[in-house]
Amino acid sequence: MTNLSYQHVLAIDTSTSVLRLALRFGSDRVVKLNEDIGASHGQMLIRKIQDLLNGAGIQTRQLGALVICTGPGSFTGLRIGLAAAKGIAEALDIPIVGVSLFDIAALKLKGVAGEVCVVVPFKRDECFAATVQNGRFDSEHIEAVPIGKIGAFVKDRQVTSVGIKLPPEILSSKSTVPPGIEYDAADLLQVGMVRLEAGDLDDISQLQPLYVQKSQAELRYEQRRKDQ
Repeated sequence: MTNLSYQHVLAIDTSTSVLRLALRFGSDRVVKLNEDIGASHGQMLIRKIQDLLNGAGIQTRQLGALVICTGPGSFTGLRIGLAAAKGIAEALDIPIVGVSLFDIAALKLKGVAGEVCVVVPFKRDECFAATVQNGRFDSEHIEAVPIGKIGAFVKDRQVTSVGIKLPPEILSSKSTVPPGIEYDAADLLQVGMVRLEAGDLDDISQLQPLYVQKSQAELRYEQRRKDQ
């Protein structure tokens, strides 16, 4: 049975240049936004959220919960999205859950037998990879892999990707998974709703982007502190 406080739930994904939003309202209706805004998340996020709410006839104070994408993805974009989501959640005193791109891939691959290696882009010459199996992903073993070494990393496992086109030579002809996974914020919302209705909520003070490596800004800051 659906928790009545979760009738109106907003999902936010700022992990890439494409801003993805989804709003669940009226218990079973969903409206979405997918718009390439480049690096303008900081200037446009709140306005786009308000536009989505206005279009559905929902006021911000009516939101019952938030779902935020934790990446992997753009360091800046993820921080902006998470800061906005936390601010709304704290102001309204509502629950929040973080969902990664690997969680979304696990949902999409739930009916696939065996392990699947999921690849997500990071930098021009590097990506992140994790294993998905039985509708879950191994969050303890996410690795940064150079693009040129994906084949050696994947070996004979089934492989797919989110947000990156894989070299055809590493795709197995025997694979039962698509070479790439398309998603939008409605998928983010679906994963988040499962957690919300199970009571599996995140501690807002501990919720962070899914970083595998520190950003260059963080590395420079740490180096400056060492040099002092």
